[in-house]
Order: sequence, then structure tokens, then C-alpha cells
Amino acid sequence: MTANAMLEQLKSTGPLLTAHGELVAQQLREAIAEARSLSHGLAPVSLEADGLMAALRELATSVSRSGKVRCVLDCPQPVLLPNVETATHLFRMAQEAVNNALKHASASEIRIGLEVQGDNVILEVDDDGVGLDETPAPPGENREGPGLGLRVMRYRAQLIDGQVDFGPAPAGGTRVRCVAPAR
Repeated sequence: MTANAMLEQLKSTGPLLTAHGELVAQQLREAIAEARSLSHGLAPVSLEADGLMAALRELATSVSRSGKVRCVLDCPQPVLLPNVETATHLFRMAQEAVNNALKHASASEIRIGLEVQGDNVILEVDDDGVGLDETPAPPGENREGPGLGLRVMRYRAQLIDGQVDFGPAPAGGTRVRCVAPAR
């Protein structure tokens, strides 16, 4: 508000500084938007039982908004998880899988699936990109195995007594699938 008030004063008292004032006001608006985005990222899943569905819906919308990739949430029935820790780990795994698809897969579509089967919650992230590189390393080349993101997803799954698998998606590309207790 102070920047906007200053800008109005500059228009009448210092017209030569108006462009600088507009730039300062714009940069301040961008900084505020970035701070809001960062703070939302610290706790993306709300404490309500439907927090994971809402966070995944926002993730899909945000990715689609970029216009480069279509991203959809497929959640045919409400998935209510009272355990915020489980919901947050599942969200972070979905976020990592989506980021991997965006960075490495050359995907045009990403599907985030969420459902409950029996006592388990199932999260799937499918992309229609190039798939995982499963070719063996050439002689003399040292490959470290799966990247840090995949290892972190495995670790997160262990923390919630779940299991995560990486493989081909039914329509090509890659599927990341996590099954965890819905408790």
C-alpha cells in the first residue's frame, strides 16, 4: 500500500521518477506472490481429511496452467486421509513424480490417480513420455543407479509403511505407484 501511495505522489510531484516507482511496486507485488507461494509449499496438505485431494488437484491445475503439459487428477471417489503425515508424504511423492515427468520424460500428459482399495491408499502418477532409461551402463561408465528423487520417494514410502514401484505406464511412459496403509 505504501508503494502504491508513493507511486501516486510521484505521478504529480516527480513524473521522471514514475517509471522507477512503477518498477518498485511491480517487484514488490512479485515478491509478495513468491512469499505466498513458498509458504504454501511448506505445508501443501491442509489438516482436513480431504487435504491430499485438494493439494493434488491444485498441483494438476498448476501444471496444466503452464500450457506445456496437460495434467489431470483422477480420483473417482473421495479419499479422506485423517493422517496428515501420510497425506504429506504422498503429496511430495506425487510432486516429485510430476517434476520428473516434466524435466525428463518429454511428456504431453500426466495423470495423477488417487484411490482407496480396502485398507490401502493408492497413488499413481503416469506420464506418456519416453519412459525410464533401463539400458545398462556402457563398459567403463559408472552410473550411480536411481536418482536422488527416486530414492527420496522410496524413503518417504518406507516412512508411511508403504511400497513404491517405478515402471512403464500402460499407455507408454512411466508409472510411479505407491501403496500405503490408509490409516
